[in-house]
Amino acid sequence: MYDYLIKNALIIDGTGAEAYQADVAVSEGKILDICSGESAAARRVFEANGMILAPGFIDLHSHSDLGLILSPFEPNKISQGVTTEVGGNCGFSLFPVTPEGRPAVQQLMRAYGAEMEIPWSDGRGYYAALKQRGFGVNYLPLVGHGLLRLNAMGASAAEVSTTQLKAMENLLTAELEAGAWGFSTGLAYMPGCFAGFEELKALAAVTARYGGVYTSHIRNQGNDLLSSVDEAIALAETTGVSVIISHLKAYGVSNWGKVEAALEKIVAARTKGYKVMADFYPYDSSESTLMYEMPEWAKAGGVEGLIRRLNDQQEREKVRQEIESRGELSWDRVVVSGVKNEAHSGLIGRSITQIAQDAGPDREPFEVVTELLKGEQGGVSTICRLMSEADVDEIAVAGVTALGSDSYALPEGQLFTGHPRNWGAFPHFYDTYVQKKKLLKPEQAVYKMSGMAADFLGLSDRGKIKPGYWADLVLFDPESIAGPASFTAPDTPSTGIDMVMVNGVVQYEHTKLQREPSGEILLKSKES
Repeated sequence: MYDYLIKNALIIDGTGAEAYQADVAVSEGKILDICSGESAAARRVFEANGMILAPGFIDLHSHSDLGLILSPFEPNKISQGVTTEVGGNCGFSLFPVTPEGRPAVQQLMRAYGAEMEIPWSDGRGYYAALKQRGFGVNYLPLVGHGLLRLNAMGASAAEVSTTQLKAMENLLTAELEAGAWGFSTGLAYMPGCFAGFEELKALAAVTARYGGVYTSHIRNQGNDLLSSVDEAIALAETTGVSVIISHLKAYGVSNWGKVEAALEKIVAARTKGYKVMADFYPYDSSESTLMYEMPEWAKAGGVEGLIRRLNDQQEREKVRQEIESRGELSWDRVVVSGVKNEAHSGLIGRSITQIAQDAGPDREPFEVVTELLKGEQGGVSTICRLMSEADVDEIAVAGVTALGSDSYALPEGQLFTGHPRNWGAFPHFYDTYVQKKKLLKPEQAVYKMSGMAADFLGLSDRGKIKPGYWADLVLFDPESIAGPASFTAPDTPSTGIDMVMVNGVVQYEHTKLQREPSGEILLKSKES
């Protein structure tokens, strides 16, 4: 007797192959059989009535590392059909943390609004904490380069020394030995922005020896987008490491249209035999921090160093001039989405320009930026409407891109004022590009949300509907699937997701989250 039988489903198997009608049998957490019209006994039968049964969606770019500890069943993710997420992106993971590096790591966490003290020192400790609590979706870990650098040299902007680089290599090696799938960088964030190519090359070489992946929030997504893509590809060329360019975009009105050349560079690298791709989210606005917009040199020494410079009139003017000279930013397109200080909560949802105008005719937007950064100790989240819909469309339909939400595991029951991708990225993608714009076939869209990521990472038993694969499955109505979350109502749940199964456990059904500890930590084996 099967545990579950899903009958009369339109199966899109995650390979890109044409959909077909069949039944799927699940037992002991795995897909046992794919059959058609047979009478089989099961403890529970789901009648799909022609709805689409797809592999559980793989979130290739997640920031749920802390949220998994605080909100382990992730209603915002599981309600979208996500069953596996790749964490530790953009250079930020929650490990390793050495005794020497702990103060710098904790200071950076506080700057981003995370007050939790980290009790563990390495990935094994973090994994143990997750397992102890139990969690709802599968988690695949990356090591954040930012943590490696903070542990080795704090928030210093100096070039890494031979001794410091060796320490970083040793920390990375230990985490790869423990099952991490690779490392990530945030080269536009502190401290990643201080890293030179040779530092990245050394760490990429270590990762390549383990068959791992390098994901990168590249150095610049605006004026220097193309050279930044070149830098990421050069690491594949010089070390053999697999490369994922994170949330590919062209940032700033003056840079719209550059994604075509960026995609051409990725295709050219793949033609030469290098393993390179990109992830993306299906929105024309990004979410980051106000500190992100500051010049690299101004972030030396971390938050304290930045605030010290903003308090100095000459240094502050130098920062302003450099930001303006880049020509990427329009402060009327930068909206405050999160603050730590209750006194500033009324600014949420307003652009920097609007806040300046409300303060009086002589108030300059950059003055608002300075005061917010100082008053919030760097902890200001922003939504930036600086991307082109046409660019997003081109990236979404490209053959070298897979979906990644760039979102968090959100605490249940708390007011959320951030980006709608946190609640809607995957259904919004399908609804937009299959149902509305008709730029992708259903099979292509599902592949971008499942099998493509699994193939690139080397997940040999997930991301597809095949006998012997783990039963990570999502049953959805193709007519009603949508991500109605918006910038004015970002926590609106997705629609059309009927049932989600994680490792053979029904985790979500008819809009109800079951809160079963069904997730697994997916560690990389030495052979994979």
